[in-house]
Amino acid sequence: MGALGAWRARPAKTLWALVIPALLIFVPWTRDIDLSRISLPAVVREWFEKLSSTVPTRDTNAVYQDDQIVGKVEDARVDTQRRVIWFAVIHDSVRLELSRPFVFRKYRLRTLDVGEDNGGETFAPWQGRIVRNVTCEILGVE
Repeated sequence: MGALGAWRARPAKTLWALVIPALLIFVPWTRDIDLSRISLPAVVREWFEKLSSTVPTRDTNAVYQDDQIVGKVEDARVDTQRRVIWFAVIHDSVRLELSRPFVFRKYRLRTLDVGEDNGGETFAPWQGRIVRNVTCEILGVE
């Protein structure tokens, strides 16, 4: 069955098989295209907008330094009025430098107090270094 036969048998599937690669070719130029001037179906327009978005997604339960995950958070409590965030546990935190500012969600933080830091000594080695009862000051919002 040739291309024409495939078109007659399943026109919608064949059409998408041609459209998707064509769209992938145009993705690098989506920033230069004014989507409001192009008559595209809403689904395709939404797809273009998602692909052209440059906002990186972050794990909402992780802390970052230098745009790298340096720890996983459990039980975070945010008090924006007092400009403080309290973490019950930060695990997998071997690369976390508590003396330097770090980022959690949209907040840039500085460590004020650490209740316990096991330094990597744990009965659960898969959790790495575990830091407990960490109080941080909110320095700003990213």
